[in-house]
Amino acid sequence: LLKAGGVDLDRYLSFLGHYRNEDRLLPLGQIAADLHHLLVLLPEPERDRIRTFSAPFLGDRLSAIGLEPGADEPHDRSILRDHLFWPAAIAGDEAVRSFGEAGFEALLSGAAVNPEIFKGVLQIGAMTRGAEALSWFLRRLDESENEHERMAIALSMGCFDQETQIQAALQAVLDTVPDRNKFIPVVAMAANPGAVPYLWTWYVEHHSQIEGFHPLLYERVVAALIPACGVDREAEVTDYVNDHLRRTPLAADAIRMAMERLKIDLALRQRCTEGR
Repeated sequence: LLKAGGVDLDRYLSFLGHYRNEDRLLPLGQIAADLHHLLVLLPEPERDRIRTFSAPFLGDRLSAIGLEPGADEPHDRSILRDHLFWPAAIAGDEAVRSFGEAGFEALLSGAAVNPEIFKGVLQIGAMTRGAEALSWFLRRLDESENEHERMAIALSMGCFDQETQIQAALQAVLDTVPDRNKFIPVVAMAANPGAVPYLWTWYVEHHSQIEGFHPLLYERVVAALIPACGVDREAEVTDYVNDHLRRTPLAADAIRMAMERLKIDLALRQRCTEGR
């Protein structure tokens, strides 16, 4: 209803308030994903409104289920924790950020972290430890023989919030990350408000190399980048896409789908910012 214009942002957030005691995976996981999408999509001051709602809402739900995985807990609780970790941290919940930072400190010292929260700890480590985290990621990406770990590292490379590390991670995508995983950090950056401003320039400057990704992986990249980058650069992205489709049919269906998502997001953004 919010996307379709049937309710406004105030009504939507008020409605979500009825889920403050929710502990089931499907509704709460989707709420977390939708709040995170709004955080990426909207400008300030609406973005700050989403943080103000999301941080205590998601933080309280994480506290209720436990930041540390319990023995013999249901599998869906572990999945839910994973769904909430990063959205709560990026919204500004201090408890989960401190917990994740302590976990990453343990990794830096050579200790182990429960595999159920490994990915979330890496994501928060990227946010809180910057260059030190990037060095650790690149070293472990080269050393690890565990594909699950490599994928978690690749995803966490998309979670930096400082330009220096973002640009270095984007270069590593081209030079260091294994071909099969190159799309993972890029898609993660498209859902990271700190990284989105740098993505389109990077894509245009390196488009010939990026278009050399496996076609299915290239589709994932453009499907993520076009809606994320286009909300602030609609004309530039649209002109580029139209020219690209005239030159080559590569990923044409994925690009058209991404442009449709961009139209939906632009309309939602406009409605949420009207009447400032």
